[in-house]
Amino acid sequence: MIASPPNRPKPSFSTPVLSTLAQQWPFRVRFALSRPALEALAVRIEQGRTTAKSEIAGLFFIRMMEIRGGYTCLWTDLSLNGYAGFIRRRTNQGPYSANLWCEARLNDDKWQFVVED
Repeated sequence: MIASPPNRPKPSFSTPVLSTLAQQWPFRVRFALSRPALEALAVRIEQGRTTAKSEIAGLFFIRMMEIRGGYTCLWTDLSLNGYAGFIRRRTNQGPYSANLWCEARLNDDKWQFVVED
């Protein structure tokens, strides 16, 4: 008779993956570490003091910066299917919502990360 192997728990990689997808914590940590640089860049754009087409802000490479409909946009991806990036809104503005595929609000009422459709 062949002995069956002992019942060992199988490694599960689904918990960290599900946690990452559900909480987006690695991205949120990068945002938190980069927030001072993103804030400074947004202020410069709002004051019209930037000339670079692209720039590094904290841990993110910003490919394009613009003011769109009163929102400060720091685009990290310029895909033909739709831009993706950080949106900073003023206190009296609602969330940016122009043709979005998805969005994540980032820890306060000022910042969100969007992917346009």
